[in-house]
Amino acid sequence: MTGPPIPDPGGGQLARGFEALERGRYPEARACFTDALAQDPSAEALDGLGQAAWWLRDVEPGIELRARAYAAYRRAHRNAEAAKVAVWIAREKSVLYGDDAV
Repeated sequence: MTGPPIPDPGGGQLARGFEALERGRYPEARACFTDALAQDPSAEALDGLGQAAWWLRDVEPGIELRARAYAAYRRAHRNAEAAKVAVWIAREKSVLYGDDAV
């Protein structure tokens, strides 16, 4: 994941988690995001944990975590991030469950 630096009050765990995601080290990413979420329940931590869960084939929790991330991004008026997550959720719900209304 590239882009501007993410504020990381979780002691660097967010950065380590996103790096692990990029490298395909999904169990490590999940551990990092879980630690970050315990320290600061940020949208980024929820989003990263949801992505890690999805890659680890824990699909339902992955979707739920990313839905929580979407809500957190919206509350923070971070519409671009919210939109990216919303599109992902809609695609997953449509492909996996035939829920095109999402």
